[in-house]
Amino acid sequence: MKEIKFRAWDKYAERFEYIESAKDLINWIAVPHESTWGTLSELGWEQYVGSNDMNGVDMYHKDIVLIPLNGTDNPWCKRVIEWEMGMWCIEVTNGDYIPLNKSAGGFVANGNIQVIGNIHENPHLIEVQ
Repeated sequence: MKEIKFRAWDKYAERFEYIESAKDLINWIAVPHESTWGTLSELGWEQYVGSNDMNGVDMYHKDIVLIPLNGTDNPWCKRVIEWEMGMWCIEVTNGDYIPLNKSAGGFVANGNIQVIGNIHENPHLIEVQ
């Protein structure tokens, strides 16, 4: 069974809240929290993609990763994990996506991916393309 985990970005406190199960998510939504958290729609919800990077780090939607891109000036490029075409992907050029998952022969299958941050805590890592 696929492991279901989420994290939510609190833009006011500038920190993540990690939700480790669907039950925890339901409890978190049902119980009011005394914190800086806004409404559910204001939170940056991100799902665990179901795989880990080459160092065993959990990968989530909107993580910034290093991947090898052949035929480029820099063989290791920074990219963001996105949900496109019904699967977890990495945009390699404008509108051109490569699947992340093992079954589609993506980066995880080759062990060539490393999480280096996320768009909330490390926006400076994203290069202007």
